[in-house]
Amino acid sequence: DDLSLRRLTRVDSVDGDRSNRVTLDLSTLTETERETAAMAVSSGYYETPRETSVGELAADLDITKSAMSQRLSSVESKLALAAFR
Repeated sequence: DDLSLRRLTRVDSVDGDRSNRVTLDLSTLTETERETAAMAVSSGYYETPRETSVGELAADLDITKSAMSQRLSSVESKLALAAFR
């Protein structure tokens, strides 16, 4: 029973206004990027305040902090460009 995230939709309004709806096609991310993003979200990296650090995420994947930072940056860049283009 695996769960796979293929698309992410943000809805800004609870009254059904679709003018602020953004659908992101996650197929633009590599499998590694999707796994990295899912791990970062589930670990609380994007919470305020952060519940984990780049270093802790990197250690969990046995990669360098620099490699983790690059992965997250790539994910964030692709999603931001898709959302605001």
